[in-house]
Amino acid sequence: MNVTAKPNPLRAAATYGLYIGLFLIACNLLSSVLGGKMSFLIQLVTLAGSIGLLVYGMKRYRDISCGGFITYGNAFGYGIFTSLFSSFLYVAYFFLTLTTNRVAFQEQLYLAYDDFIEQGLIEAGMVD
Repeated sequence: MNVTAKPNPLRAAATYGLYIGLFLIACNLLSSVLGGKMSFLIQLVTLAGSIGLLVYGMKRYRDISCGGFITYGNAFGYGIFTSLFSSFLYVAYFFLTLTTNRVAFQEQLYLAYDDFIEQGLIEAGMVD
């Protein structure tokens, strides 16, 4: 009797979700270090990198855990789980950053407000 283990999509999704989440965090840190100098380029790298890592993880799951064949439903579910795990990690990082750097975020908001006034997008005194 040949018994093969059923693939565990949650474990594989958590692994690649961790990789994608760490990649997103690294891109965010790089963006904050460089400032607005290369913001658009970093956003493109973030988008392409996260999609690339997701596709790579799905192919690895298909090839290693599923024997080279995966149905559309299994691939879709695996992609959703991977995205959820990476999102949870990134949101946890964001909340940690927000709570530890509250003053820096307030200063950035005030600077953005002043920039909007200078550009004529809003009038001074609109926000209480």
